[in-house]
Amino acid sequence: MFKSKRHTKALELYSLCIINAPFPKGDDSPELALGFANRSAVLYHLSHYLLCVQDIKLALKNQYPEKMQYKLYDRLGRCYYFLRQKDEAITVKEFNHCHGIYTTKDVEAGELLFCEKPFASKNMHNSDLTHCQNCLNRVLSPLPCDQCSGVVFCSEECKAEAMKSFHFAECRVLETIHNIDFGLGHLALRMVLKAGLNHILQNNKKYPESFRSDILRIGFNKDGVYDSMDYDTVYSLVKHSEKRSLGDLFKRSVVAVFMVKCLEHTLSSQPLSTKAHLPEKCVIGGHILRHIQMLPCNAHEVSEFAYREYDLPNSQTMEIGSGIYATLSLINHSCDPNVVRHSYGDFCAVRAIRNIPKGTEVYDSYGALYPLTAKKDRQEKLLSQYFFKCSCKACLEKWPLYFQIPNEVPYFYCEKCSGYLSIPEDGKTQRAMCDRCRYVQDMTPKLDVWTRSDEIFAKKLKEIIGGVVTSDALSVLLGHLKTLDQLIIRPFADYNDCQEAIKQCLNLQANCKKVDLYA
Repeated sequence: MFKSKRHTKALELYSLCIINAPFPKGDDSPELALGFANRSAVLYHLSHYLLCVQDIKLALKNQYPEKMQYKLYDRLGRCYYFLRQKDEAITVKEFNHCHGIYTTKDVEAGELLFCEKPFASKNMHNSDLTHCQNCLNRVLSPLPCDQCSGVVFCSEECKAEAMKSFHFAECRVLETIHNIDFGLGHLALRMVLKAGLNHILQNNKKYPESFRSDILRIGFNKDGVYDSMDYDTVYSLVKHSEKRSLGDLFKRSVVAVFMVKCLEHTLSSQPLSTKAHLPEKCVIGGHILRHIQMLPCNAHEVSEFAYREYDLPNSQTMEIGSGIYATLSLINHSCDPNVVRHSYGDFCAVRAIRNIPKGTEVYDSYGALYPLTAKKDRQEKLLSQYFFKCSCKACLEKWPLYFQIPNEVPYFYCEKCSGYLSIPEDGKTQRAMCDRCRYVQDMTPKLDVWTRSDEIFAKKLKEIIGGVVTSDALSVLLGHLKTLDQLIIRPFADYNDCQEAIKQCLNLQANCKKVDLYA
């Protein structure tokens, strides 16, 4: 493949060789080193110089034959000649409130509210060999585990971090966990591994419910900080045990017992070895059981956009994993949310999808959106999984499904009381009366602003639907959305269309994989 210059296919095959190569035990086991060396050549020809350097170092580390090492050093020098590195950082902002998140200033559509790293995350089984097991970034040049062929990593740093925090325990039992498919049970297991079994056992006395009697302090540490990476914080998230049936609790208990048995099998020298006392097993099993109840109400998916070039409407957002985000879990639901989530690796970025005035509560969607799902079905879904009946504006006012939303003549806000202003039926009269305060006002300025903005939006939307996303697309869409926010009373179909187009543009900036148009 490499000699015929089919570099992408060669990269894929060399990666499979590396994943399945035996770990070297002496000079007679060069397979892994040869795999890294050959893949480094492909990466060099694809101009992935940083990944090429990484593979060269791994080839040398894994006993690449000395008589051929000069080739690697030559390639390494050429990589350093071409390589230019720039460090990038993500700013993390958190708004820490107890029973909801509220804005402390006016927030404009498109603005980043916060970006959060999960306390723990896990891959979907079908992404184990395409995305890093530690950070969930898609891997171009995967690094394998030294002991199993079921996972990959994007770097030596991620590999070391995963081995230290969770993969040391999961490595031997991961295939069994996948085969039985206990869903979020795996994430519950990873949470206790990330927290540390010894930490849980040594601090267990502080975890009873009586310790958290002050409802306003739940999730906050002794310094008054709501820390997403603190196990005490994620432990405090609501689990709704009292609302679950005995059958539901029994099934979750079986999963917890199975996870403890997995730990017994794999940790011969750890606190949960077969020689461990029953109380210790019960403590760890109890924590796993708590998380298995909590996660369906609090876990969030980690997603990737499968982008079909020139066919954006048929591109899809795919779930590649799940994570537990303590701050994100504080955001309450609305069937008409004012924020949208996107994944960057396993980081979750939360942005405003419309203007949010100061002091307004931030709302996310728990998978029930008013334009897509009938109110009855939304209510049933939310009640069965999250144990509440939604009373958002879209539910209370019975907003229609997308194809019944008005899309031609909008209602405008009254400049005095924010009541309804309807365009005169004759289409000629320039004045209109507010339905609420009866104030008569000139419609010309509003109509002019809306018409100009709508024309620009319609042109840009047509381009996006055709798969042409220009550099100014997002700013044009956000400008139109802000105009609609100021002038138009919802629901209005153009508003929904504009929001969806913005989401697609943001999808292209987040986890994104270009797929074959005919796949």
